[in-house]
Amino acid sequence: MGCGALALFILNPQRTPSPSVVEQELPNTKAVGSAAVTQAATVVAETPAEPEIDPAALLLDRERAENRLGGFLEKKQELDRNGVLEWGDREYAAVLALSKTADQAFLREDYPGAVTAYEEAIAKSDALLSRIPEALTELLEAGKTALAQTQGELAKRKFQAALDIDPDLKSAAEGLQRSKTIERVESLMKSGADDEIEEQYALAITDYQEAAQLDPHHPAAAAAVTRVGERIRETKFRQLMTEALRAIETEELSAAEAMLIEAKSLYPGSAEVKDASFRVVEARRLIRIRELIELAREAETTENWKKANDGYRKILEIDPLITEAVTGSGRTETRIRLLGQMKYCLDHRDELHTEKTRAHAVMILSEAKDVGGKEMQWLHDVSAFEDAVVAATTPVPVVIESDGQTSVDVYRVGRFGTFVSKDLSLLPGTYTVVGHRKGYKDVRRKLIVDPGSESVQTTVTCRERI
Repeated sequence: MGCGALALFILNPQRTPSPSVVEQELPNTKAVGSAAVTQAATVVAETPAEPEIDPAALLLDRERAENRLGGFLEKKQELDRNGVLEWGDREYAAVLALSKTADQAFLREDYPGAVTAYEEAIAKSDALLSRIPEALTELLEAGKTALAQTQGELAKRKFQAALDIDPDLKSAAEGLQRSKTIERVESLMKSGADDEIEEQYALAITDYQEAAQLDPHHPAAAAAVTRVGERIRETKFRQLMTEALRAIETEELSAAEAMLIEAKSLYPGSAEVKDASFRVVEARRLIRIRELIELAREAETTENWKKANDGYRKILEIDPLITEAVTGSGRTETRIRLLGQMKYCLDHRDELHTEKTRAHAVMILSEAKDVGGKEMQWLHDVSAFEDAVVAATTPVPVVIESDGQTSVDVYRVGRFGTFVSKDLSLLPGTYTVVGHRKGYKDVRRKLIVDPGSESVQTTVTCRERI
């Protein structure tokens, strides 16, 4: 009879205990047969009668035994509440054996024997209860070991027992939660490790992430996610950098910039990204310079000197050391200046008839010839200007006739006195010829010498008396 049944019997003494002491000690009558029953009855009948027992003393012993039983049951309930089955081991088995011995003695009405057994059971129970703090530590360690060995069911039992002792123990609650998924987590970790070895990082991180989600406290899952994530990031970075550099070489600079922006998001402080970005800027600069040089050259071939000069100047704004731009800018600026000066002279030909302007025009022509060039329009413009300069600097025969009595002066040329006819050689221009004669009014004539004229003739004679 167990402690629970015995307790019910004590509470209700009119109830027949089941099974009785006799039934426990005698063989099963159904199994053995009637002969065995008869033999057993004869043995009982021949047993000498026990001495009479004082009812009062028996009642007192029974009460003491019941008291010890109640005390033991309280201890046992406390042990059960603290998960003693997971940590009590042999000590708890000894307690149960003593309680069984006590129960049997109680049923035989051997109350002193029951008291002794119950007291021993209580003492051993107290010893077990004193071990609870130590048992709690052992349960936690056993649970951790079971988790490390992927023994989920064992870990569950250990952590549950720990929670029976201390329901608020966070580490035990976490361990119990981990024990429910440890087999699945370890399977995912193994699968992830295999994929990682094969460099199948996308598959590996999927397994590791699921493992980390199932078990946030797994000692390796989070680290594996970080490790493989870093490898994925590094692999992606290397791929982006390789493609970006290739795009720079093929001058696909917009695509290169997009890849470098993505690469920079992976490693913001990367020196490689900075260097490649500088190469993109440099490539754009060189491409722009090349485009401007081509445009400037084309403009020169079409004798659009202004457009060509603008192109060279833009190049110099980008890089003032580009030799072709330096020389091209100087060359086109000279053309623009000379063409402007020649055009002005051609548009104001009368000014070529002044000594200062003629001298300047000669210098312009000399510089234009030194510049050289085989461009059709340029050659035409220089030639036209040269014709104008030659004409302006070529003297024209001039004949001045007089009466031999009038003194003739040609301003800015000279005083020629009196003559009948005077041959001069004058540069094209407008001259003032004045005649003087004593007693006569002066005569003033405007002499226009056109360039290219075969000869110019005028008469200067004072005829009107004063």
